[in-house]
Amino acid sequence: MAKKRPITLLERREIEATFFKTLLGPLLEKISEEDLREAVGKALCQAAHEAGQAAARDGNSLEDFKKVIRGWAEGGALEMDELEDSPDCLRFNVTRCAYAELYERLGLKEWGTVLSCDRDFAVLEGFNDGLELTRPKTLMEDKEHCNYCYRPKK
Repeated sequence: MAKKRPITLLERREIEATFFKTLLGPLLEKISEEDLREAVGKALCQAAHEAGQAAARDGNSLEDFKKVIRGWAEGGALEMDELEDSPDCLRFNVTRCAYAELYERLGLKEWGTVLSCDRDFAVLEGFNDGLELTRPKTLMEDKEHCNYCYRPKK
């Protein structure tokens, strides 16, 4: 029997988004879009925080976090330009994001930030609350790239 490969994060997000899309209409009949965004965002960020904690079990340095980022990019999900990779700073631009493409293809573009981008901060907090992320632009919000900068908090 052939060993099954683990699914990529992109594949997991597609499963989640497809399921979410089936629930979206009925949920919006019951609660406001604002309340739904808040509830979904809270739940997904809690899950991301827990995933960050789990990922940190073998080490939680900035160097260790690079393994997490490689997982996000598996299967060609992200195309990145590295700008700085030092012990005190990891900066890169994401120039292509298959997650953004996925949400657009599924008709969920306006939900992409809640379903994906907002998790970045929560996973890092769970991984190591002594690190910080700045990311003022995202492709999901129609910018030319996502600009990530991870570094120790001052």
